Amino acid sequence: LCGLIIIIPLLTPLWFMQYSRWCGEFIGLPFRLVVFLVSSYMVCVLLTRSQTKLVTLPNLAISILLVTSGLIIGSTAAGITDYPFSLTWSEGNRMWDYSVLFGRAIYDYPSDRPIFAYLDLGRQSLWGLPFLLPNVSIMAVRAWNAFLLTIPYAIFGWIVFMKGAKLGKLWMLAGLWSLAFMSQGPIYTPLVLGAIFVAIAWFTPHWMALILIAMAGYYLNIGRYTWIFAPAMWASMIYFGVIKISVSKFDPKRVMPAVGAVLAGLFGGYVLPRWQVIFQAATSILRPSDISGQAAAPGMDIVSVEGVSSMISRQPLLWGRLLPNPTYELGILLGLLVATLPCIIYLFYLLWIRRWQLDWLPGLIILMNLLLFLGVGIIISVKIGGGSNLHNLDMFLIGLVFASALAWASGGYQELTQLNLHPKWIQSLMVVMFIFFAYPSLRWIRPINLPPADYVDRALNIIRKEVANANEQGEILFLDQRQLLTFGYVQRIPLVPEYEKKLLMDNAMAGDAQYFEQFYQDLEIKRFALIVSEPLFIRYHGSDYQFGAENDAWVSWVSKKILCYYKPLSTFQEVRVQLLLPREGSLDCK
Repeated sequence: LCGLIIIIPLLTPLWFMQYSRWCGEFIGLPFRLVVFLVSSYMVCVLLTRSQTKLVTLPNLAISILLVTSGLIIGSTAAGITDYPFSLTWSEGNRMWDYSVLFGRAIYDYPSDRPIFAYLDLGRQSLWGLPFLLPNVSIMAVRAWNAFLLTIPYAIFGWIVFMKGAKLGKLWMLAGLWSLAFMSQGPIYTPLVLGAIFVAIAWFTPHWMALILIAMAGYYLNIGRYTWIFAPAMWASMIYFGVIKISVSKFDPKRVMPAVGAVLAGLFGGYVLPRWQVIFQAATSILRPSDISGQAAAPGMDIVSVEGVSSMISRQPLLWGRLLPNPTYELGILLGLLVATLPCIIYLFYLLWIRRWQLDWLPGLIILMNLLLFLGVGIIISVKIGGGSNLHNLDMFLIGLVFASALAWASGGYQELTQLNLHPKWIQSLMVVMFIFFAYPSLRWIRPINLPPADYVDRALNIIRKEVANANEQGEILFLDQRQLLTFGYVQRIPLVPEYEKKLLMDNAMAGDAQYFEQFYQDLEIKRFALIVSEPLFIRYHGSDYQFGAENDAWVSWVSKKILCYYKPLSTFQEVRVQLLLPREGSLDCK
């Protein structure tokens, strides 16, 4: 019976996803939701021990959480395949990015010249670990990706919810709750690892905690520049959140550990990576000429008005994506409410019944941090290129997990053990919360509809042949599908690292004419004997199309120029590859 309880929620979504192709292709979200609820009901019947009721709301909530967890893990694992071409718009080139740090020896490129990858060092070092192994396969890299996008979420939950409760069934479910809650983003794993460091610091001696929080800040500094203050802010939440502060009897010693934790996060995230610049700036008070012409450290401008203005204004802000739109049918605001409102309501319920007791200052600190995370996430989400999900609200989602852990440690876990004694609306709230958690996976779940193997082999053989012929005439630009070089599907081809697709797209969305000058010159002189790209076309869509603004920027800055100077040789629509040769004669493509 225990085996059935575990296996059913895992196998049902996997069977539905992998083998019922007609469900994924012809049946919409309502039918998938029905299958999901039936699976949950089956598990609930097995869990319920009452002699008078077939199901209970608390057990139904647990069942939905189990099935949701299986659905999330299964839908991520479905991408583990040896298919040689890219499964998504950027997957293939991402794998190339990951390989550069530890596996640059794979490529035919001078060892004394750096290879630029359009990716932060945090993700590159983490996702690139498989390339420490010789001849790693594309399937192994996809398996590592599936692991990173699921298991660390649960590990974070199991660590942060260790405080206040025994390590039993409820604690295990808390880890699955963390997995399901954060998967709504989803959240990039380096940020989750930074949160894990801060969570571990909560349980360790203070001197060790300071080191861990500083490490988290430094590690996230090499990730996204918007993350550098996150460890300090999370530390302020969990350390101030447990302090009882009396205005009449204020004791500075009680707040010193919390202040130290915040300063450790600021030191690791902001000061340590910039110590040379800060030191020179400090000494320049006596010798101002020493810093004339000095370059700022990376990310230094993030705390200046000019830096924030530049970050926001570099690319257009599509405010319409806050509301339902073709790119994200719910819109950022409604999607965020669906993802977080049940959790927020339950936290306020614990405050109302005084199970979670917060003094005014800790409560204000927690609220202000969450509002700052929310504001930053919303602004980044509406920048062109984003807004299709909630992943840019990552710091806010993790902040809510930390707030939930504070409520849990304050005794909130005891209320969960007695959920059947609480009002029916609270029990129903739990059921609704876990159904909402499943929505992102139910929204996107599809069978992997790969082209026939003979078509894939034929396309790959033609690509190899044309690449080999063109290699005798000049350089070959893999604008896209660079994983073909990474995993040896195309061999002995000198690498051209510049003009990677994601970098071109980023500059196209920014309308950076200066960046494209050299690219257009290389196209005009027909530098490349062959270009490997996704199928290019000149078709504008506008805002009524999914990622319409991004498509139009790509067409204006990239497709039009390439198709003017180059002509398609072969197009393989089913694997999304196009080979292009230079057009003959002089061309006026200005």
